[in-house]
Amino acid sequence: MMIVGYILYLLLISFHEVILRDATSIAGVTINLPAIVVFSIALHKSETESAWFAFFAATVMCAGSPLVMGWNAVIMVILSLVLYNAREQLNLDSMVTKLVLLIAGVLVHNLVCIAITQPSDYFYQVLRFGLTGTVYTAAVAYLVYALLFGRTSRRRSRSYF
Repeated sequence: MMIVGYILYLLLISFHEVILRDATSIAGVTINLPAIVVFSIALHKSETESAWFAFFAATVMCAGSPLVMGWNAVIMVILSLVLYNAREQLNLDSMVTKLVLLIAGVLVHNLVCIAITQPSDYFYQVLRFGLTGTVYTAAVAYLVYALLFGRTSRRRSRSYF
C-alpha cells in the first residue's frame, strides 16, 4: 500500500472541497469528487484499503460540516465495501461496467446524503441536486476514465479540435 498516493488523493479531495467546489458548480449542482475517488479505489484496490480510504476521505470531505461527518463516513465505507464485493462478482474488464458501478454508487450516496441532511423537502432536493449531481459526476467520471484507461489517444483528441 503506497500511502503517498492516498495522501495525494486526500489532498485532491480537500482542495476540491475548499477551493474548486464553487468554481466547478453549475447552478448549484456540484461534482461528487470524493465519491469518484473512493469508488474508483474500491473498484481497483483491496477491501481493507478501500474501507480505510473511504473513512478518511469522508472525514476530509465533511471537515466543514462536522454534524454529518459520522453519517457520511458510514455511508462511504458501506458503499465502498458493496462496490468491492460487486467487483469480485462481476467481470470488470469493461470500462462501461466500472462506470455503471461508480454511477450507481454516486447515486446512492447522493440520495442517502440528501435524506440525512434535508429530509423535509426530500423529493425536490433529489430532483434538483441528487439526480443532476449524479449526471454531472458521471460525465466527469467518464472523462477521467477515458483518459486513464487509454480510450482517448492524442490523435483522437486532436481530431476533436
